[in-house]
Amino acid sequence: IISYAPIILQGTKKNPINMTGKGDSYWNGITVIIANDQSKILNTNLSNIEGISSKYWAITGGVSFYKSNIYINNVFIKNINTEDGLNIISSKFEINNLNIENSISDAFDSDFSQGELNGGSYINIGFKGGGDGIDFSGSNVRAKNITFESISDKAMSIGENSIFEGSDISVKNSSVGIASKDGSNVNITHSKFEDISLSALMAYKKKQEYTNSQLTSKNITFKNVLNKAISQKGTTILIDDKKIDTESLDVNNLYNTKMKKNLINKTYE
Repeated sequence: IISYAPIILQGTKKNPINMTGKGDSYWNGITVIIANDQSKILNTNLSNIEGISSKYWAITGGVSFYKSNIYINNVFIKNINTEDGLNIISSKFEINNLNIENSISDAFDSDFSQGELNGGSYINIGFKGGGDGIDFSGSNVRAKNITFESISDKAMSIGENSIFEGSDISVKNSSVGIASKDGSNVNITHSKFEDISLSALMAYKKKQEYTNSQLTSKNITFKNVLNKAISQKGTTILIDDKKIDTESLDVNNLYNTKMKKNLINKTYE
């Protein structure tokens, strides 16, 4: 579905809208481009999605909004065979109870957008080729009550001068919990990290054109994490007002080794 006008999918909790591929096949998903009003997706299940691809152009998001504001409430996106499950670009959004499961790469990618996330979960993400639960670039977002489980790379990657404020974030079984990178400013409270193979919190610079990033956290619970925090020289991480010692970090090597793709190798039916 490609639309240059707002779309409205309005199911109910008792009778949700279900959109999926025919049989075992995949469909190309939904793309909204420069709509003149807010789109709405409510009580809807979207599954077996891949991006739009043709000879001359492609859209890598299973569900994409470009310069098109969007309201999402009680939506389940499952079995995603493309670069991003949900991709929001240069738009405003309000998302409540979004659940994304079984994605070969990133689950939700927000580029140069602003909005709020309330509730929801991200499960089994990046199992084929690596991927993040949520990837923010140049965005300004608030989030609360979000759950992540079985994420191959980072539960939340916050980069390119993004501003993020989150509370009640739960991450279990991930390489990295939350990463603040490339000039981003992150504030996390009342959150927990469990079974983290590299680091619960990270701050670093990957792209030299950006300034250093910072991450402030309070009331955080750590359980079975290799590192509570890794802070590259020049960046700042605070845990309950205590500054974490910085260290030299070869980010490119890190992405090719400990953050290497396919850390979680799972399949789904």
